[in-house]
Amino acid sequence: MSFCRVEDVQVMCSRRRSSLKKIISRPPKPIQPVTPEPAVPVNAVKPQELIRPRLRSASRQEMTSSVDSLTNTDTEALKVKRGHILTELLETERIYVSEIGVILRGYKDELISLENQQKIPLTLLGKEEVLFGNLEQIHDFHSNIFLPDLEHFIEDPQMISQCFLRRFCQRDNAIKNDGVNTEIP
Repeated sequence: MSFCRVEDVQVMCSRRRSSLKKIISRPPKPIQPVTPEPAVPVNAVKPQELIRPRLRSASRQEMTSSVDSLTNTDTEALKVKRGHILTELLETERIYVSEIGVILRGYKDELISLENQQKIPLTLLGKEEVLFGNLEQIHDFHSNIFLPDLEHFIEDPQMISQCFLRRFCQRDNAIKNDGVNTEIP
């Protein structure tokens, strides 16, 4: 048994040696010369000097209309960005709830099922609360309270912020793990 292991390690070392030799034997990549760009002179034209003449020639009405159109464009762009962020927030929360559910169904439920009792090490039997802590309470909070709130208020960013503020204390209570830390041998 140990002889096979020694052979495996020797094979692994020889492969590593050969791959390192290949890396060393590769010719270096050619260095391409780059011509430096000329530096900007210290006495360059200041941006204020470029803007002032143009501002003097523009009428007040033209300036106001251009600022309004810029503001409207910026506002629309911000709304689109905010929409993307809120959509991502909602999707992330849905995935989070789903993944916690998968953990609970795939691991905790399997751990406590009678069919699997023979397969579980004795040190883990009856320790599901130690292993999974308050994951069930976290899942309940996010799936039954927080996610529905997010879905309900997704169109209104101010309400989303209120949702976070109102639910903060509840979430804090849900994630507290008051159980005693237990070491599993």
